[in-house]
Amino acid sequence: MTLVATSLEKQFNEYQMLIPRSFLLAQLYHNSLCDKSTPKAIKKALAEFQKQTAEGESTEARKLSLLRFAYDEAMQRIQDSQLKDMGLKVLSWITCTERPLNQKELQHALAVEEGEPDIDLENITRVEDMITACAGLVSVDQKTGFVRLIHYTTQEYLKETQSHWFPEAELTILTSCVAYLSFEEFASGPCHVSKDRYLYTDRDKPEQRLRAYPFYDYAARHWGVHAMRGISQSGQPYLPLANFLAFDEGLQASLEPEGRHNKGITGLHLAAGLGLEKELVFLIDRGQSVDARDSYKQTPLHWAVREGRLSTASILLPQFSAAAKVDIMDLGLRTPLSWAAENGFRELVELLLARRSVAEIDDIFGRTPLAWATMNGHKDIRNILLAKHNDIQRVYHHGRSLLHFAAGAGDLYLVLHLLDKGANPNAMDDDRKTPVYAAALAGHVETVAVLLDHGAAINATLTHPDIQPPILELSRLGRAAVVEKLLDLGADANSVSKADPVGTTALSWSAARGHLATMTLLLDRGADMEAWDYRRWTALTWAAVNGQDGAVELLLSRGARAGHLDRKERTPLCWAAANGRASTVKILLEWDCSRVKFKDDKAWNALDLADSCAHPGGMAAANLLRPYVNSGP
Repeated sequence: MTLVATSLEKQFNEYQMLIPRSFLLAQLYHNSLCDKSTPKAIKKALAEFQKQTAEGESTEARKLSLLRFAYDEAMQRIQDSQLKDMGLKVLSWITCTERPLNQKELQHALAVEEGEPDIDLENITRVEDMITACAGLVSVDQKTGFVRLIHYTTQEYLKETQSHWFPEAELTILTSCVAYLSFEEFASGPCHVSKDRYLYTDRDKPEQRLRAYPFYDYAARHWGVHAMRGISQSGQPYLPLANFLAFDEGLQASLEPEGRHNKGITGLHLAAGLGLEKELVFLIDRGQSVDARDSYKQTPLHWAVREGRLSTASILLPQFSAAAKVDIMDLGLRTPLSWAAENGFRELVELLLARRSVAEIDDIFGRTPLAWATMNGHKDIRNILLAKHNDIQRVYHHGRSLLHFAAGAGDLYLVLHLLDKGANPNAMDDDRKTPVYAAALAGHVETVAVLLDHGAAINATLTHPDIQPPILELSRLGRAAVVEKLLDLGADANSVSKADPVGTTALSWSAARGHLATMTLLLDRGADMEAWDYRRWTALTWAAVNGQDGAVELLLSRGARAGHLDRKERTPLCWAAANGRASTVKILLEWDCSRVKFKDDKAWNALDLADSCAHPGGMAAANLLRPYVNSGP
């Protein structure tokens, strides 16, 4: 027996040399030999392993070949065992679920019985038995409690061979999910909530429900995914799913783990959004309303179109007796056509237009379907919708025109088309923003150049005094590269806006935010450091107020006046002290302390302001100022 054992050990060591770091394969070999009762049977099994690998294959290829053979062997042992049904069921769940399941979740999932009113605790399978049934392919992660496959290659193997080992896995999981959500526990719907739908009157109830029904969270969140993958759309509706969709209370309870308390959602909404054609027809035939609205005022047609479900949208559209219902608006005043255009669903756009959907309806943001298609780069849909727009000068919500949206999207084709048709390049919206502003803010400098060539203004002028210069907002955001290009195109570095009652300059905006690159660019292009706004604040004052030390140092090095007085007769130092900007106070004192004792219009000096500051930096600022204020006359 010793010689036999030595021979077997020698053969096994050869495989260990083949994959020196692969404990996985060694484990699989060991598991496959466990049921061999004689030396001859063991030698035969090892010889079979060796036969699976062709001569001349690389080490990696041999390893993969042996792994696959080892998995085939493991699955065959499961097939031949008395625990076959349990083993295949456990493996199918672990392989096909959307996330790992912990022990209790998997136990409840396997214990579900269709048609039963609750879980039967006597039907719970021990985790140890599950692992035994899976022939060593499954283990429990001791840190997380998840029941997992032993290696990522096991998952890959089972995914590749799913159609052979468990072809009905998705349908099985779906059935368990909807059966679980149909328990009597969920017949009362979601846990009771107060008038503020985000506050539970019994705050422990949701957690209690999740503890008592551990599979509830997974079933509620993922049944729809398994429905899409597991339901065949040929033949009759899948009744367990169809009945669940008709079970309003259970449906509402299934929305709770995701934090959605939307009593307006019906089974018809979900069937339409998931593309469940047969189940949709089933629900319509049983009287569910195609006009049902959720809390966002969206109908099942909205859901179908929003998710790109041509099949269910085609079923719903003939149900409307009036063409006006095709353009029914949700809470954001958006029609199904608007959603189809935004998401790039060309076939749905064509279907809705064929049903006389109106292309020029704008939503609460002033965006038409054409605007949505343009903004998202769906050029084929843009061209279809463009032919439906008769009035290119039309003003939509917030005063925006089609040219605003085309410019903001950088769509040169549409911009040129609209300009050629007579669109106004200087049209202002309710915020005094022109198409140039929209293009510049989005960084479409080429579009800005085209608009300027067609007479657009980039600065507020005598001809266009109310225009909002885009360089102001871009300076505030620190978009130095775009600011530079706008300056090259003629933007004024000292622009101000009528829309801003304070009259803040581009340099002040960038100083307040500490955008040093933008500040440097503006200063190099002639921005006036001493220009002040309504409060007589200069760029240095803005930087000091906001504690932008880098901006303060840059402006001082360029010659900014540290002793400038504003309308309250305060210096930048006073404002830094009043806001507890201790590091800024230190910089300003080192640069110029000659006006440290100056008092403002309320007879307060910088030290007084620092002492009254509630900011944590106020004390530090006061300590810096005290020696200067208290020294000498």
